[in-house]
Amino acid sequence: MKTVISARTTFIVLSLLTFGLSLASAQTTNTCVSPLDGGYYSKFTIAEFAEYKQTNEAGAVPIGSNSFYFEAAIALASNLTATAAMVTIPNSGPETMNTNDDRHFSYIVATNSFANLTSAFPDGEYAFIISNNTTSISLPEFTILPNAPTLTNYDAAQAIDATKDFTLSWVPFSGGTAQDYIDVQLSGENGVVFKSGELLCPISLDGTASSVLIPANTLVSNQTYEVEIDFVKVLLLDTNSIPGDALLAGTEAVTLTSVSTSAAQVAALTLSNAALVPGGGIQFDLATTPGVTYTVQFNENLSNPLGWTSLLTTDAVATSLSFTNPPPAGTNAGFYRAFHN
Repeated sequence: MKTVISARTTFIVLSLLTFGLSLASAQTTNTCVSPLDGGYYSKFTIAEFAEYKQTNEAGAVPIGSNSFYFEAAIALASNLTATAAMVTIPNSGPETMNTNDDRHFSYIVATNSFANLTSAFPDGEYAFIISNNTTSISLPEFTILPNAPTLTNYDAAQAIDATKDFTLSWVPFSGGTAQDYIDVQLSGENGVVFKSGELLCPISLDGTASSVLIPANTLVSNQTYEVEIDFVKVLLLDTNSIPGDALLAGTEAVTLTSVSTSAAQVAALTLSNAALVPGGGIQFDLATTPGVTYTVQFNENLSNPLGWTSLLTTDAVATSLSFTNPPPAGTNAGFYRAFHN
C-alpha cells in the first residue's frame, strides 16, 4: 500500500503518541480509549514539532541545540503487519523508516531551528510506501508552531499538598481553538499516575483550556513527578477518505517539566479513649496520618528504659488506629507508648 499526503504549503502531522497510544497506563478515572487507539485504523502521520523544558517560574526554553523535529510514523491496524516501510520526502526522495516492530515504523530528524526544518522538509507530497496502492490528500496551509507550554504556577507546583485538589495552570495556547488538543501527563517511579483525556474522548482538553485539575490523593506526599504538556494544533483528522486508514495533521509544542509534593503533615501523637476490656486487656485509639508507619510498644516498668517491647508496627491507612491488647503473658499491668518513623 502506498499512501500519499500532499500539501499546498509547509505542513506537519500530529505525532503518533499524541493521539493516545499509551492511554492504557493512564489514571483509572480516565478510562476512555480514543477510537484512534483501538487498533481498527492504520495511522499515517508526519510531524514537525519542538521540545522545551521548564525548570523555574521564568518559563520554558528549548531542549539542547537540536530541539526541532520532523517525524514520519506508521502504526498499522492490529490485523496488519509489514517487514519494512519508506517515506518519500519532496525534492529528496525515499527514506527508509526504522522498524520498531512489525506494525510500527518511524523516521525522525532533528535540527536547530524551525526554518531549517521547513527547508529540509518542504511543501509537497509525502508518501508512505508499503506496497503499490496510492491515495493522496491536500493538507491545510499552516507554517507556525504552537507556543511552548509554560506553567504559570511552577513554584506552587513544587510543594503540592497531595491530600488536596491541585490545579495545574499554564500560559494559554495562542490561537488554540475547541478543535485543537492539549495533553497533560504526570509520571512517577512506577509509570503514569495522571493523564488528561485522549483526543476524541469526552474528558479531553481542547486548545482553549488553560488548566487541569489533579484530584486529591492522585499523587503521593514527598515525591517528584515528571510532567509532559503538549499543545497540538489539529489541522486534519481524517478517518473517512481512505477506508481503514487515519490521516492525522497538526503542529505540536511539547514541554517537559516536573512537580513535587510536600512532605505529609503528620498528626500529633495522641492516645485517646483508653479503656479496660474484659480479660484485663486495654484498648485505646491512636491519631494517625495515612502513609506513615507507627509502632506501639509495652513496658512493665518505666524504670527500665530497655524494657520496651514492640507489639505492633503498621502503615496507617486512616486518621485513627484502634489498638486492643492484653498485657503480655506473665507480666503485670504496664505502660504503652507509640511513635512514628
